[in-house]
Amino acid sequence: MESTTPTPQAVPTPDTQRIQLLDVLRGFALLGILLMNIPYFSMPYQQVYDLRLADEFSGPNYYTFWIINGFFEGTMRSLFSILFGAGCLLLMMRLESKENTISAADIHYRRMIWLILFGMIHAYLLQWPGDILYLYGMVGLFLFPIRHWKPKFLMRAVIILVLLLTIKDTGFMYSVRDEYKTGIELNEKQESGDSLDKEELAALDSWKEQRDKGSIDSIRAEAAKVKEKVQGSWTSSFSETAPASFKFETTEAYTTLFWDALLAILFGMWLFRTGWLTGQKSSRSYFILMIISYSIGILLGWWQVRSLIASNFEWHNFANEALISPYHIRRILTALGHMSLFILIWKSGMLKGLFNVLAAVGRMAFSNYIGQTIICTTVFYGFGFGYFGELERYEIYFVVAAIWIFQMIFSYFWLKKYQYGPLEWVWRRLTYWQKISIRKAN
Repeated sequence: MESTTPTPQAVPTPDTQRIQLLDVLRGFALLGILLMNIPYFSMPYQQVYDLRLADEFSGPNYYTFWIINGFFEGTMRSLFSILFGAGCLLLMMRLESKENTISAADIHYRRMIWLILFGMIHAYLLQWPGDILYLYGMVGLFLFPIRHWKPKFLMRAVIILVLLLTIKDTGFMYSVRDEYKTGIELNEKQESGDSLDKEELAALDSWKEQRDKGSIDSIRAEAAKVKEKVQGSWTSSFSETAPASFKFETTEAYTTLFWDALLAILFGMWLFRTGWLTGQKSSRSYFILMIISYSIGILLGWWQVRSLIASNFEWHNFANEALISPYHIRRILTALGHMSLFILIWKSGMLKGLFNVLAAVGRMAFSNYIGQTIICTTVFYGFGFGYFGELERYEIYFVVAAIWIFQMIFSYFWLKKYQYGPLEWVWRRLTYWQKISIRKAN
């Protein structure tokens, strides 16, 4: 029986064995995730996808909304998830190739369990309900048994998940529309003097409640409450973020977010196994893939944002405009376009200095991800500078640019002296359960 006791041979991957392109892409994705997270850090969540609240139908706020949601929304998280899947597969392959080391399963599962715990600390203690670490850890628990799947099985799983999630989201769109339509009909029936049975009365009451909650005045009132809480003390903002985190890590996780993450993670495993993610294909292949992915993905992104605006941000009208939910197809294709573009530039030999800096950010992705939360809550929450809800939509991206510059400089110079980022080092020590030096050997 293989020993499960750690030995000095079971150590993290040394710098010489890292695949730089994966680090570059991870750094790009990590920085890009902030584009989508910053609105939730800086304004009430009701305002993030609704231009009515602050009357943002023109000017820089309007165009910022279009660019971010049409080109980046969902895609950077997808790319980050793709790289997580590839990274897990790479680590499992390397561990299994070694002899006289702790079993690959033991390391992998311990690594995922710690990631789950880190995610919970991130969500609750650091107050970021949009945490992704918890989900990655949960999905990661299911990866070890399928680590040897052939590319064709991985791709079949990806296609099935895309179809099922698209059907699910489309079905939800139409159910919201039909429920609202039924409510209108019941209301008209009651006003005309016709009697309603018990079920009809219950349905009508539910419709009236949803109609009132969905009114712009009601949404503005709820957004004002959120702003007041987040601009208050640590406990005040916690009373807002903790229930959201609980929802994200329970009902939302198992009905939607788990499958959302699994789709991209399995796709990442496929891209790694087939060599697409490691630059093994020709430049011509990446160029063709980029054109096809961007053409379809950006078109679907435009369609989605146009449908949202045309529906006047009322979800019961969205199905009439969008017809089907393009979200999962769009986000995966656009993420594929981002990946192809970066690999094309990387293969050309251009921007080597920038790529070296992005690789440093990618090697410290865990530390930088948590760092983004610490910086943003300090800037926007009440226990910090309290700018929550105070900046225009376009202005929050100046904060993004400042964080990018800081993290690129910090990561580059940190890794001049140390082997790992601070949280990467802690995670490795907990995973391998042995002393690991953080300093580079002289």
